[in-house]
Amino acid sequence: MCNEQIRSIKKEATETNSTTDMVFFYTNSTPDYLFRPEQYDWQHMLPDLTNHYINTKAECRLAAKRLRHLVSDIADREAYVAGPPVMVERTEELLLSLGMPDYRMHADSFDGY
Repeated sequence: MCNEQIRSIKKEATETNSTTDMVFFYTNSTPDYLFRPEQYDWQHMLPDLTNHYINTKAECRLAAKRLRHLVSDIADREAYVAGPPVMVERTEELLLSLGMPDYRMHADSFDGY
């Protein structure tokens, strides 16, 4: 699931006034995140939308303890993971370790980063 597809999910949610509880995590080694201004706008329009931006150089990778703290019901959610193959694989392993069934994980890995 690429950034454009994730962006489309949020865009549709704003257009339909969705009340679905959605939590998004963006990790990057720099403080630059695609579509960040748009993400802020959507977060204000959708009260059940939360975005977390994690700079992996400053804060390290997203760890199980932190993820469980931020999303206590993580095992009951759907996960959409997009990024370089190694990051996608590690994230899937992390989600499995937190009890998320693999059928709730949707991944798109791509090279070039």
